[in-house]
Amino acid sequence: MNGFDEDYIRAGVGEDIDIEWRLIRKGIRLQSVKHRAIVYHLHHKAHYSMDETGPNYAMLKAKQQKDHAYCVNGLDKYL
Repeated sequence: MNGFDEDYIRAGVGEDIDIEWRLIRKGIRLQSVKHRAIVYHLHHKAHYSMDETGPNYAMLKAKQQKDHAYCVNGLDKYL
């Protein structure tokens, strides 16, 4: 899997969804922790506009079309 794909440099779309679809692509069954785990989220004003999510969305769609579950820009570069 090579971890999170660091090609995503903007917030909003892609950075979390990307690893989810790659895990599912490799046959990993995901389960929700809703009502089973304590999760804290700091609510803050979004520091990006919805227009800025366009490049991430396009990148996610392009990566999904290539159908590669292994990301090139991930953990390996730190080894």
